[in-house]
Order: sequence, then structure tokens, then C-alpha cells
Amino acid sequence: MLGVVHRRMSTFRLVIVSHFTLALHEILSGLSPNARQRQRVRRSGRQGKAAQGRGWFGLCANALAEGARFAFTGGMTGRSRQVVHKGRAVAALIVLALFGFQAQAQTPPTPPPSSRQPTQAERAQALAAQGVAAYRGSRYEEAVRLYTESITVRNDLAYVHYNRGLAYHALRNFEAARADFTNALKINPKDASAYLYRADTWRAQKNFDEAMGDVERALAIEPANAAAVVKRGDIYLERQDYQRAESEYTRAIALAPDNFYAHYTRGFVRRWRLGNEDAALEDFSRAIELNAKFGAAIAERAGLRIRRNDLTGAIADFDRLIEFSPRNAEYRNSRVWYLFKTGEAAKGLPDANLAVQLNPRSANFLDTRAHIHEAMGDHVAALADFRAALKFDPRLRESQAGLRRLERRGSGPQDASSEPRPAEEVYGRNFMRGGKPDPSLPQAQ
Repeated sequence: MLGVVHRRMSTFRLVIVSHFTLALHEILSGLSPNARQRQRVRRSGRQGKAAQGRGWFGLCANALAEGARFAFTGGMTGRSRQVVHKGRAVAALIVLALFGFQAQAQTPPTPPPSSRQPTQAERAQALAAQGVAAYRGSRYEEAVRLYTESITVRNDLAYVHYNRGLAYHALRNFEAARADFTNALKINPKDASAYLYRADTWRAQKNFDEAMGDVERALAIEPANAAAVVKRGDIYLERQDYQRAESEYTRAIALAPDNFYAHYTRGFVRRWRLGNEDAALEDFSRAIELNAKFGAAIAERAGLRIRRNDLTGAIADFDRLIEFSPRNAEYRNSRVWYLFKTGEAAKGLPDANLAVQLNPRSANFLDTRAHIHEAMGDHVAALADFRAALKFDPRLRESQAGLRRLERRGSGPQDASSEPRPAEEVYGRNFMRGGKPDPSLPQAQ
């Protein structure tokens, strides 16, 4: 009896060891380059279904099935087979405990890719985002097209109508811009910005009453909106009500002390309409402090410095303007002239050449370069430039006087008594002809 028990226990241990060994062999073999081919061969047999599992579980199942066929086929009694099955089960549990659960945690199933289609709102917003990028790149027609496609997909997004209105405004299509701002207001009646830009479309067509109405509506929504107060001042300025315009700009500055445009517009009114140049100079300087690249304010301050005979200060302002706009021929021509006036004609010749290169048909630029050549003693070049200037503007008195002077005196020195009239009267205002520069175009939301 003890011998039978001993044999059964030995058989049981043998089953466990042999199946554990086979299973471990299969697991390690599964890591080899030929593992996939062996898996395909196994799956073609009768035990294929047991090997359909993924990862270490599948390898264990294969190992146990193959071990059973290899080591325990035929000639076994029912009791022996029971021992084999028990041993195989224990071996499987040991292998799974050692390898199976850990492997499954390391190889989670890959979720299937999402097949959800974007909603109408998402498609409309994506097109609108492309429109914003086109607008900011100054591609206004492309922006209009993209916003139109967005509106076609979904027409109840107020900001898309508003942004298309900005693009139309940039293209100076004021009727279309106004229609878009109106549609934006139908969707969102509390949008003060839409009222303000619709007011701009009315102003562009000289309809100041409608413009003022939209500004007042914006202020009813946002009473402390400094931009709206500035626009009301602009309307008073265009109506030639200069005192009220100055008051509105002052109110805007009280609401937003860092609003550089409010300082600039108040300085403009004070200089050109109210004759208060000291206060205007302070306003322009403050605007430049707030926005160092605000060309209109720098140019206005240069003009005031010229009037005060502060030519060094004016030249410094032209230096800044040229730094920001290196191909602006007007700025270069003005700097040349005041270098000439301060006795530094030779220093201004490169500017004079570039100004003529940028605009070869400008009588003013040719006349300026003629004076530089004359001051440097190159009368042949000066005569050529005076004649070219008179070809484009026969009434230009400075060129007429210069031509007579050189023809009469030949190579003699310049006659100081024949110097042309004050430079600021002729050249200093070429870049600011008394008209207020347009404000920069608005940015997309």
C-alpha cells in the first residue's frame, strides 16, 4: 500500500516538474524570433483553441497541451490520468502565478481608434480659427472666404460674423462690414465692440449721426469704455467741433491713462485746431512713451520740434521713424533736409539717393538731392537734379531758384540770399499733410 502511494506521489511530482519545465520552455521560446511561426503551427491543430489567448496565458496553455501529448499518451490507467490532470493543473497555476498576471498588466489591450465625426460647431470653429490666422496675416480676402464657409456650416456664432466684418472693414467694403456687425448684434445685442466698429463704417461714409448713435449704444453697455469715448471725440473732430473733441479725449485719458491713441488725438486737436503747441508737444511725447513705435506721434513731434528750431531733436525723431520704417522715402527725405540745414549735407546724401530710388518721380526728393549736391560742390549733379525735378513739377520754386542760381554763377559758391523758403513749409509736412492719419486696423477676436 505504501509502495502504491509512493508511486502515485512520485508520478504527481513528475507531472508537476515536467509540465512546469515544458511551460517555462514555451514561455522562453515565445520570446525568440521564430515564436510567431510556432504559434501559427500550433493554432492549426486540434488544441488551437486553447492557444488563442494573448500573451503569457496563451503560451502557458500551449505548453500544457503539448506536454500532455508528449509525455503522457497511452497506457495510463484512469487513476494515473487523474494524477496527470492534477499535476498539470498545479503546474499551470505555478506558471501563471509566476508569469501570467504580470504579463497581462504590462500589455493592456489597445483601444480601437475613435471614429466620432466632428460636430457642426467644431467644424465651424475650426474654419473660423483659420480665418483669424488669415486676417492676422493681412490675407483679408482669404479670411472672408474662410469666415463665409464657417457661417455656411453654422450661422449662429456671433464672433464669426463680427470677425468677417473686420475683414470686410480692412478691405474697405463698408456695406458688407456693417451687415456683418449687424448680424453679430442680432445674435449678441450686448457686444459693445460690434457697435463701435459699425460706427466706423458709418463714419467712413460721412454718416456722422448714425455713427454717433452706435457709439452711444456702446457706451450704454459699457459706460467706462475709453475706446468708445475716443470714437465720440473723433466724430466731434470730423464735425469740426474741436472744443468738444478735446473734452472727449481728455475724458478718455481719465478713464484709461495709458491709452496712447487718446493722447495722440488730443495732441492733434491742440496743435492743428486749437493752436496750443506746448500742450500738443506734451501729448505727443506721452503717446510715444506709451508706444515707442507709434509713427504718427513721432512724426507730429518732429514737426513741432522743427517749428521750434530744435533740428537736432527733429533729426532724432526721424532716426526713430526710419528705424521702424526703413523704406519710407518721406522720412528719409525729411531727415536729409534737416541734416542739410544743420550743415551736415554729406551725411544726408545716402538718404537722398535712397529716397529718389524709392520714388524716382518725386520732384521734392530730386530737389532735396540737388541741394545736397550743390552744398557738396557737385554742381553738375545738382543741375541734373534741379532739371529733373522741374520736369515732374514745373512750378516748384525751390528748383527754379536753384537752377537759375547755378546757371548764373557757374561753379561759384551758393548765394545765401537765394536760399529757399523755410524748410518746414515745403518739406517738413510732406508726411503729415494736415490730415489725421487713419487709426490702425482692428485685430480679430
